[in-house]
Amino acid sequence: MKIVAINGSPKKTKNTSAKIIKEIEEILCMDIKVIKALDLVGESDSNQKILSKQIIEADVLLIVCPLYVDALPSPVVRAMQIIEKESKESDLLPRAYGISQCGFFEATHNKIALKIMQNFCSKVGIHWQYGIGIGAGVFLGETKQINSGPTKAVYNELEKLCKDIKNDLREVRENSYISPSMLRILYKLGGNIQWKSQAKKNNVYDKLHDKPFIY
Repeated sequence: MKIVAINGSPKKTKNTSAKIIKEIEEILCMDIKVIKALDLVGESDSNQKILSKQIIEADVLLIVCPLYVDALPSPVVRAMQIIEKESKESDLLPRAYGISQCGFFEATHNKIALKIMQNFCSKVGIHWQYGIGIGAGVFLGETKQINSGPTKAVYNELEKLCKDIKNDLREVRENSYISPSMLRILYKLGGNIQWKSQAKKNNVYDKLHDKPFIY
């Protein structure tokens, strides 16, 4: 089985999307060809065609990205446009799964992003299976072992997705939404501590309460 994953994170290193893809690869015990949306967009026309062909000729396509302004990061949108051109020349299109993770605690913020992925698949003829929306993505990204503790629930959802892939199922499922099993107030507290730490590191701590200029 040939599996290709699009890493939609605009970050070049240390991103949660890469961590999720790696977890899926380990659960499946299969190699996954990872193509960064940012790299695909920056390639020459000829290389874009080669990478797009690898994507549409895969058995399974994973689209994994962070939530940006209730939608997808711009490199993912551009990558979809590139893939769409190549898909018109092929009758062999993959099954697709989408995973969107956000910094918000509530996973339902990912609804629109997953819907965009689904609409893209419908437009180009890719068979959409379902998507997973993950809340508290920052916490997930910083957790070394996600198969236990508060992130166990997220890990379980990834296991279900892997089971769906292995069983070669072609029945469209409802998207699922999951957040780590922890109190929202604790997540918020941790986020505030992190913001302050980063502000001190970048010498802007005294500007945290600045307000926009008003005419």
